[in-house]
Amino acid sequence: MAVRFEPSTASSERADKEPIAVVTDFRSRKKLGRAELGSSSSKAADLNSDLGEPEKSVALTPSEIEDRALSKLARKALSEREIRGIMISDGADESVAEDLLEEFRRKGYVDDLKLAEDLVESLMRRKKQGPAVIRRELSQRGIQESAMREALDEVDEDDELRLVIDAAEDRIRRMGTLTRTVAERRLTGYLQRRGYNAGHIRIAVDKALGGESSGGHGGGSSVKFR
Repeated sequence: MAVRFEPSTASSERADKEPIAVVTDFRSRKKLGRAELGSSSSKAADLNSDLGEPEKSVALTPSEIEDRALSKLARKALSEREIRGIMISDGADESVAEDLLEEFRRKGYVDDLKLAEDLVESLMRRKKQGPAVIRRELSQRGIQESAMREALDEVDEDDELRLVIDAAEDRIRRMGTLTRTVAERRLTGYLQRRGYNAGHIRIAVDKALGGESSGGHGGGSSVKFR
């Protein structure tokens, strides 16, 4: 009698599943090992804390400091002083910071004059601010004095006067019913706070109030006077 043996499907299935089970078991053990390691690290940190020992911070390499600085510059234009301060706070010493800064200058990543020109244009056109306020803003950004002076010197005198007059006329439209003296005083104070020079303010106030402010001559105004 001929006997035929069929292969056992159970053993075959076990053979197929065993590698998966091994990998799964290995991953589980790996996760468990990480958890135990994390728990041990946490306990060690807690012990150091209990003993009053400060945790050691990992010092950044010059390459990492450069990468962090470039990441900041990619998001926003910065002055030389600003980017130097960022690198120093990241752990760079003065020599490393200066070497990186020199490279950034050479590649055009930092340019105080270009930054000053862009800020002057933005602050004058969009925010209608005058030279005094703009200079203060540039100084707060750490822009070099020579760059500030050159950028402000490029402003056309006639353009600046037109901006002062526009600012005065825009402001006067928002005023309610006032005596002429009060309107003149408030408008003058507003323009002074915006940083415009006295000569331009006098012309702008005179024009905005219809030429009837003290010493005025001719014009028109939408403000109502009592």
